[in-house]
Amino acid sequence: MALTTLQRALLDVIGRLPGPYLRRPSELQTRLGVHRKLAWQVHKFAHARYPLEEAANLPTVTGVTRVIDAARREGTPDDAARAAEAALQNLERVAKRYAGARADFDSMLAGLATGQTSQIDFNHRRAAFKPNSHIWGLQGRTTLSVFGLQSNREDPALTDFFSIGGIIDLRRFRSNVPWMMMDARVRDDQGEVRQPHGRRLIDEEGGASSNPAGLIRPFCTVPALNVTQARSERGRTVLEIQADGVGNETVLTTMRGHVCEGELPRYAVGDDRTGHFAANIRTPAEVLILDLLVHEDLYEHIEPTARVLSDHRGADRASRDLDRDLLCELEPPEYLGMGPSVLHTPDVPRYAELARYVFDRVGWESRRFKVFRTRLAYPVMPSSAVVQFELPERA
Repeated sequence: MALTTLQRALLDVIGRLPGPYLRRPSELQTRLGVHRKLAWQVHKFAHARYPLEEAANLPTVTGVTRVIDAARREGTPDDAARAAEAALQNLERVAKRYAGARADFDSMLAGLATGQTSQIDFNHRRAAFKPNSHIWGLQGRTTLSVFGLQSNREDPALTDFFSIGGIIDLRRFRSNVPWMMMDARVRDDQGEVRQPHGRRLIDEEGGASSNPAGLIRPFCTVPALNVTQARSERGRTVLEIQADGVGNETVLTTMRGHVCEGELPRYAVGDDRTGHFAANIRTPAEVLILDLLVHEDLYEHIEPTARVLSDHRGADRASRDLDRDLLCELEPPEYLGMGPSVLHTPDVPRYAELARYVFDRVGWESRRFKVFRTRLAYPVMPSSAVVQFELPERA
């Protein structure tokens, strides 16, 4: 209510300025002689369809007061200016009562906002990137996670999938810091981990013993890495990659992948009603690319959604638990088109070439795959970015 009252009051301050209505932030800046950013923030908040969604753009008390005073000098009636000042002070009282500080109050508002990830979330993720890089001693430019799906040749009620994961331009700031990679797991909607049986490496040259990390070696900057392997208590294989040097002396790009045949249900079965694919965020990175590639004959129509889940509990989630760990909803994955050529992005050099290599290795027809992309700047860690969709009923 306090936000709505302030929005209406500021809209009245702008609307009662003498002369033509100021429809653009640039017009408000010119008329009042205030800073461009300040005019943009106030104008955008005042004209927002839902003030809660634009609360992150609201300036400080000093900034809003500066706009009100400038409007008063330019002819806005005093009663409109005083009403806006009162609404502003009321919002500050509400913020102090419920949060104690304006910054904390903004975070609370971000948690109430619906729809796409708020500007507040982005600002905090970006601000956390450098401190996390320092604390953990490493950072990457891009984290990549790709899942490809098609029906199983022997049993059309099952789905085959491949998984590609990697990081581009990984730098270490301390020489004793290993880079951790987690193996993909298959889990049903009740959270039970299923051991994959029809699994093989995408890059099988030399056998699994010569490539324990499942590296796709032509797309790694250092094909022969020092890799150690351990299995966690929950059945997850954890790989540590060691490398010499720090900073730009050793900038690594690593890609790894495997294919599983007949491991996933194609249709809703019992309590298993969703297909969800997760990218685990364990390294500070500037951007996450999470792509879902679906064969055109597998599903006639799907509408994937995307969200970010906290991993602070370290638990194997069932689908019913997803809301419990929700950090934020993301915009629905963008449909890019068909085939490897649409994968091109400056975030991932040689991406189309990588995709063609993988499709050739697994023997799938790349041009027949629909591509859905989720892109998230400065993903928070530890967390999982999840793309999911409802499984259809079997006809």
